[in-house]
Amino acid sequence: MTPQITPADLLNTAILPHWPRPADTYEQALWCEDLENALAALIPLMNAQYHTAVTAIITNNLQNPQYELLQPQIPYRRINLDLLRKNLPATYQKIIHLKATDAEKIIGRTELYRLARKTDPARTDTLACANIGDLQKILRPEEAEPYLITSHKPARPKIIPRKTP
Repeated sequence: MTPQITPADLLNTAILPHWPRPADTYEQALWCEDLENALAALIPLMNAQYHTAVTAIITNNLQNPQYELLQPQIPYRRINLDLLRKNLPATYQKIIHLKATDAEKIIGRTELYRLARKTDPARTDTLACANIGDLQKILRPEEAEPYLITSHKPARPKIIPRKTP
């Protein structure tokens, strides 16, 4: 099993022997800044290599007796606007709005939801949105629940050691 790399191990074994910390405080500050910039530049490279390896594991259905690939899901919620509009039209009207970018696409920056609705009701209805927080200010949690849709989106895959019996 590959040992886990800690920041202290990386600093003490890979960096300090080759790039020792200067004694002068100003030089230390510059050294830290240079090191920070170099490490930050490595993050996208390591992330790309990580995702390439995970994609290969998934695509080729690779198995390893020491590791398993978990693919967690992150739940996210949104309001079922059609159901809310149908069952609670007054609540719908209280919380419905447009994102500024969508309103701008329809009528420009200076207009808001109601004017957009007068201009193009069908398109406005397809772009309309509401915040869960606004709905929860009006309805109790048990009342709001039927109007919420929970979906899942992939989280970063995680490789963990397998548990041995």
